[in-house]
Amino acid sequence: MSELFPASTRATGLGLSYNIGVTAFGGSGPAIVTWLGSFALIGDLAPGYYLTAVCLFSLWALITIRWQGADRYI
Repeated sequence: MSELFPASTRATGLGLSYNIGVTAFGGSGPAIVTWLGSFALIGDLAPGYYLTAVCLFSLWALITIRWQGADRYI
């Protein structure tokens, strides 16, 4: 991911993107899992559904970053 940023803003770009991700998914994770657990059909499987959704989102982001990173060097 560091190659996506120019050298002059690399540390800021990586730090900012990491902190936004931790805040959005790590900070709100317990609240979302508790909310999902309140539904009768989901119940105890709420953490599994949450992790599956976050993993799919992360996979989509990784694929998007790789395509955009490859376009810069062609």
